[in-house]
Amino acid sequence: MQRLNGWLLIGIIGVCVFGSQFGIQYGRAVLGRADIWWTPRSMALALDETDGAFELIIRDARLQQRVADGSLQVVGPDGRAVAVEAGDIAVRLNNWPVARGTFLHAAVFTALMLGVSLTALVAGVIQVVNRRKEGPGQPAADAG
Repeated sequence: MQRLNGWLLIGIIGVCVFGSQFGIQYGRAVLGRADIWWTPRSMALALDETDGAFELIIRDARLQQRVADGSLQVVGPDGRAVAVEAGDIAVRLNNWPVARGTFLHAAVFTALMLGVSLTALVAGVIQVVNRRKEGPGQPAADAG
């Protein structure tokens, strides 16, 4: 009766599991749709909530400062200029860089495990080849 080769079994299972996971995570990062990661319009952030995310400069002053001092205006439908207030501004952020970073982080871990699995697979194949060279009646060199 032939003994089960543990390295080969671990390698085959690992390559299937981690190889597919790596393909999924890396594929999502490289081929993923970048246009779906924007903040939804219904959940747009107020200007004050975006201080750490971005800064918009208009003629050497931050947007928040322009709104606060009333120097930012919009022309209404009747042709009159009206000062823009903080409540008039909503911000949508693109979350694709964060999502992509998450996918690539997961891909790095699964790539490491895929490498370990491939190493186990190669070690298992080498053991099978060596056993066949030794012949069916001879004990394997690693048998104990």
